[in-house]
Amino acid sequence: WDRDNERPDPVTFTSEILPILQGVTAGEMARATGLSRPYCSMIKRGAYVPHPRHWSALATLIDA
Repeated sequence: WDRDNERPDPVTFTSEILPILQGVTAGEMARATGLSRPYCSMIKRGAYVPHPRHWSALATLIDA
């Protein structure tokens, strides 16, 4: 992924995607991304920004 894509600014995730994910459960995030439920919970709390390769899977949850 890193070789083929330019890495976006993490601020984009925290300002545009993260606020909308607050209505999504960590379990839903884990199923969509393959990440662990505890890690997704930390993402929701703002402790971590996931790798950008997961952003599109998270975005599908927002649109659902």
